[in-house]
Amino acid sequence: MERHFKGQVFSQQYKAPALAVLHYFYITVIRPISEYACTVWNPALWIIYGDQIKEMPYLNILFLANLESLKDRREKISKSFFNKNFFQ
Repeated sequence: MERHFKGQVFSQQYKAPALAVLHYFYITVIRPISEYACTVWNPALWIIYGDQIKEMPYLNILFLANLESLKDRREKISKSFFNKNFFQ
């Protein structure tokens, strides 16, 4: 009985900090990744607003989201790469 009791004390001493670390890790790493853009990928959003979203022109969506088009981003990255590597 005495050994069993010591094992319980040992496990109780280290279980709480380990759970706190796991909880912190979940909140800071796992949950943000799993919740990333969950509103956009929610299937109910497409069921309710799908027709309105499909009819909206691409440039309007980019403007409303304050984003550059992929073409503009590629050109910008290419120019930056070229300038850094050949004009220094």
